Amino acid sequence: MNMLQNEGYEVHALDLLGQGRSSKPVPIETGTSVPPSSPPVEMGANTNEKVEYSINLWAKLVDDYAKEHNVGSDDDRGVVLMGNSLGSLVALAAATGDFVGTIPIDTDESSYLAGTRDEESSSSRIRGICLFNCAVGLNSRNLLKNPTYDPVQRAILNWL
Repeated sequence: MNMLQNEGYEVHALDLLGQGRSSKPVPIETGTSVPPSSPPVEMGANTNEKVEYSINLWAKLVDDYAKEHNVGSDDDRGVVLMGNSLGSLVALAAATGDFVGTIPIDTDESSYLAGTRDEESSSSRIRGICLFNCAVGLNSRNLLKNPTYDPVQRAILNWL
């Protein structure tokens, strides 16, 4: 990150909700919540909100962050999203705007980063995307662990 900043690029590093050192809301499927009388915790504290983690939720949060901070609006360089592991799927969803309309509480009809999907005029701020250590589903190594594949299918995937 320092190298990019030293070259004059604006760099934002996000910690996805419930990942790393961000607070970890109670997943919706547990049906439990933290009592209001619980003492506060510096990091990793649950909230009283029920949250369903999803790639689309995280992509929406990335898009909202970019919109709130006017990321990519000040210059012609646009935005290059980078994601590591699970973050690679989130970066891809944020770059394409595939999350639009998938979050129940989301009333936006477009993506700040991806812009409109009009074929004649694109308002996308995305100029590039870098995916590192792609998450499960984007790499063939984890596909090899699927027990439904027969030996021939595994051999073909291993060859890829």
